[in-house]
Amino acid sequence: MRKLFGHHFVSDYIKRTPGFRSLEGPAPCYLLGRPELAYVYFGAGLLTAIVIALIVDSPSIFRFFVDLCTCKDPAKEQEEDGESEELLQATAGEDSTDKVKANPAIDNTVLNRVRELERKKAGQARIWAYIIAAASELTLTGQTWVRRWKILWNPSSIINLIDSWLLQMLLGVVSSGVSHAIYLSLVSNKSRTMEACATRNDWLQWTDFAMNIFLAIYFLVRAAGSEQKLRVVLSLHSFGDYFNVPNALINPFLSRQFTGFGFMRFFNYLWLIEILTNTGLLRSANKIRLVQLILKVLALISIAAGFLHLAENLGDPWLDDLYNGQQIMFWKCFLYVYGRVTLLDLSGMRLHTTSGRVIIYSFQLLALGVIAKALPEILTHFKVQPAYDKGYKATSSYLHVIVTGNVTYYNMKNIVQEFYHGDRTYAQHFKIVMLSDDPPDENMQRLLKRFYTKLEYKRGTVMKLKDLERIKVMDAAATLILSNSNSLDADADDAANIMRVVSIKNVKSDARVFYSNTMLQAYLQNIPSWSPLTGDTIICLAELRLGLLAQSCIAPGFSTLMANLFTTRTYKEKTKVTKPSYITTLNCKYSHKKMFQHKEAWMADYERGTAVETYYRKFSRSFVGMTFEEACLFCYQRFNLVLLATQHDPEHCPSVPLVFGVDSGHIKPDTVGFFMADHKRQAEKVQFYCHHCHTDVDVPAITKCSCEPKDGGDTKVSQLRSFRHGDHPHHVQALDAIDATSVESKVWSYISSHMPENSRSSEEPDNKTANDDTDSLSLSALPVARSSGIGKERLQMDSSGMFYWAPAIPLSSVALNRQQAIAKSFHNHIILCILTEVNAPSIGVENFILPLRSTSIPQKELNDIVIVTDRDYLEKEWKNLSHIPDIFLLEGNAMNRGDLRAASLGTCKMCIIVGAPTINKDVSKLDSSMLDRAVVLSTLNIKAMCFSREELDLAARSASRQSGRQILWKHGSEIPLITDLARESNAVFLDDDDDDIPKREFYLTQPYGGGRAFSASVLDLLMIMAFFNPFLVQVVESMIFGGVSSALQRVMAEGIGLIGGQGISTAAKDTKQVRVVQLCVEDFDLNGGLTYGEIFVQMLQERGIIVLGIFRLMDSRPNRRFVMCKPSQETPVRQSDLLIALQRPA
Repeated sequence: MRKLFGHHFVSDYIKRTPGFRSLEGPAPCYLLGRPELAYVYFGAGLLTAIVIALIVDSPSIFRFFVDLCTCKDPAKEQEEDGESEELLQATAGEDSTDKVKANPAIDNTVLNRVRELERKKAGQARIWAYIIAAASELTLTGQTWVRRWKILWNPSSIINLIDSWLLQMLLGVVSSGVSHAIYLSLVSNKSRTMEACATRNDWLQWTDFAMNIFLAIYFLVRAAGSEQKLRVVLSLHSFGDYFNVPNALINPFLSRQFTGFGFMRFFNYLWLIEILTNTGLLRSANKIRLVQLILKVLALISIAAGFLHLAENLGDPWLDDLYNGQQIMFWKCFLYVYGRVTLLDLSGMRLHTTSGRVIIYSFQLLALGVIAKALPEILTHFKVQPAYDKGYKATSSYLHVIVTGNVTYYNMKNIVQEFYHGDRTYAQHFKIVMLSDDPPDENMQRLLKRFYTKLEYKRGTVMKLKDLERIKVMDAAATLILSNSNSLDADADDAANIMRVVSIKNVKSDARVFYSNTMLQAYLQNIPSWSPLTGDTIICLAELRLGLLAQSCIAPGFSTLMANLFTTRTYKEKTKVTKPSYITTLNCKYSHKKMFQHKEAWMADYERGTAVETYYRKFSRSFVGMTFEEACLFCYQRFNLVLLATQHDPEHCPSVPLVFGVDSGHIKPDTVGFFMADHKRQAEKVQFYCHHCHTDVDVPAITKCSCEPKDGGDTKVSQLRSFRHGDHPHHVQALDAIDATSVESKVWSYISSHMPENSRSSEEPDNKTANDDTDSLSLSALPVARSSGIGKERLQMDSSGMFYWAPAIPLSSVALNRQQAIAKSFHNHIILCILTEVNAPSIGVENFILPLRSTSIPQKELNDIVIVTDRDYLEKEWKNLSHIPDIFLLEGNAMNRGDLRAASLGTCKMCIIVGAPTINKDVSKLDSSMLDRAVVLSTLNIKAMCFSREELDLAARSASRQSGRQILWKHGSEIPLITDLARESNAVFLDDDDDDIPKREFYLTQPYGGGRAFSASVLDLLMIMAFFNPFLVQVVESMIFGGVSSALQRVMAEGIGLIGGQGISTAAKDTKQVRVVQLCVEDFDLNGGLTYGEIFVQMLQERGIIVLGIFRLMDSRPNRRFVMCKPSQETPVRQSDLLIALQRPA
């Protein structure tokens, strides 16, 4: 009998329950005298789960409880079982091996196992075998359902995307949804009881009956077809069947309706994730994880609310004579459980039963852990996406340039200031979009805020198509790829950047790419879509750095002069007082004015030269018909411009700029000139000048007149138009007038005939070892092309005619020990000291050697080159040096004074100290000053050296036998020396007697201003200059290497170095070459003194030499000079000055 709960409640329930009087409608069973079976259903569900689990895998269950009672470690026991299985397999393997040896034609073990499986399958009942087959998507039976559906439905329908097991799961979700909906309809009515009886069943009962019939069958299919049956029968999906199927199948025949455990069907909705994933409706891993978490949280809350609803409505079972429950709806319990988790209770409910309290407390312990773990992951999907993870929105007001690769705050700060300098008039039409793998750091965020209208930062990589679409690479004006000059593995960094180029070119083959690399330049030539004709530009930092150092051996100070031309600076003289101190201001458009007070008189003259830059402008019609010398002289005298090179119509018919020359001898219409100027306004006068209108007009007043065409030859407007519309030349001619197949023919001829003969290993054993005496390596033992001095045989030239070439020779033939080096008595030579570590990466020594072996230099003026380094290190690069004449190796170290004396340091023309990249993996933890410790200590070691009288006498006798200026250095501080630094901040350690103030920029330090120090960091901004005019890079390369040849670049891309020999070497020199020279003013008759402008005109008219600047003494010390780039025309020239100039070879 139902527990007593008061007469007023019974009468109220009778009034509110329609059909109670007729007994046809549902009524509480206890009012009809029938027993309540709610707890029976609960016990039946638990018992069913236990029985099925024991039937499926009782040994595992018993083993689990035994291990739990004996406190055994299951993991350790599993390892022991694994070892036992391995032992058994080994034993079985030995037995099977013996059987195979006895009868190798038949493997009885496999055949017996196959027969046993067939007997077991034949002994199975048909219905059981069908269920197992239907549960697997790998069997034909399991796919039968889908095939039948395909016959009934259109083959193009979504049913074709669903496998049999997926179809069963979909029907399981539908059945669970219908059953759960019936449960919710019953428990959403407050007047309905948990268990009701009636004389007639309604249609909802039979619908629930049908749904549970299918779910029971699906449970059998899942359990029978799974290999891990215990996991299936103990899953929450199966527990929903245990608690719902029995009462759903029995109640219609007992005229009962029990709604207690229908809430457990909610967990079956998790099958939707698998269905949506396999049908492709959910593809993102984040979306799958989000949906899974949401459904799990809702399922947990729904199941807890269902148990609470059941407990509160039934009351505590241990109270026989008192009903302490309450009639509440399911949704009120749902809100109560939700409020207990979120601390936002909207139900207003109060628990009456003890069982309800136990349920809610247990749920809280479980839910707090589960939901606390799930909520953060859910909330992450609703967070606001950072700006750097969003895509770039292109506008019609701006073009954008992509910068990727080694994107750091230090690089971008300098790039932004250089890009948006006031002299770049149309830079205001561009935005810079940075793409990096990492989010912006604090320094980068400050830079973004400072230039918020010009910069955007995006996180991603160009290796992913999605990120390329985000940054609108198809609409970008260009892509700049920055390299890491301080990388531990330069080759790996270059390879990664080359892959970035390939990725961009794969999306947009005609994209303009500007790429700065460290070593691997030739590999880009092998990319089919890479073409300089479409604006692609490569800047090899190692090539330019070593090339500038090489030209500084011929003309000291040249590296500083050229590097200052790469950057855009504005010089403004602020105050000049009578005392030897000068105050100047360096003004950048986006930087505060920095005022320096110089105590040195030379600093103002030097800093004035740092503001000189290279500009290109189209010649007006008044220049048509002039030769290069005439145009250069006129531009200098009229506009104070130094003409460096010309190029004819680069927009429609691109060709290599010709330094110190004009194509076809005379300037034509649409010819562009490259000028050294103090400001862009000076260069603009060239395109506006008219000999009819501006003959007597002052230079500042020259503007465009009516004689010029409407476009005015405005190269800026035309280039901006090409940036915006992506126009490329329609009529493209080759950069060199050379047959496309002639280069490949020479390469094949060299490989097939010359390389096998001349490619002897540098490790070839030699009867003369490095430890022999002086006579062991006589001069006659060396090839004639390797000897130095007057009277040497005429050297051959390589296939391009740009460099001297000689037959290959092993490294052992040019390796010298100390005695052999002293016997050579080198004089007026160049010493290259390479400080290396074991297995250090190569630096590309050929880039230093080639400019010194240019055919623009007469053969009699070639200087011997002595490389002081480790032999094993040079071994790696010798394959590229074996064909270059007059190279010697002295195995030693610049820290060893004995090696330096043996290399005749006291009579050298120049000494270069270079450090190879470090291989220390912890370099990031080192102080930046430690990276240059070897080159700094070597520099100080040389400066502290003194030379004895005997050394000077021997050097004097050697110099008397050779032509040229006699060089005898008495002290190390007098020796011409250039130190290559990895960190420019370490320049302060090179001189202990300089007057550099702390935190002075590198370009203002005495070592750099005097050409005694160099760093690759000054070349980083060359890419910005290349972006606004890619041909300026070719002008720089022509000045460094004597010229630019596409034929030579194609040969170097083959990876075999310089080629030459019979039928391959060019008979004549390249007439388009240019030579860097340094002239002594004291060798000229100044007739009482000349100004710089007068000597510029005199050198150009009489000798065909363009003077670029002056290398002037700072004080009385002979080795302390500084560079004056393009001084004013009124600057007086001193007798001690040296002129840095360009000369066309005879």
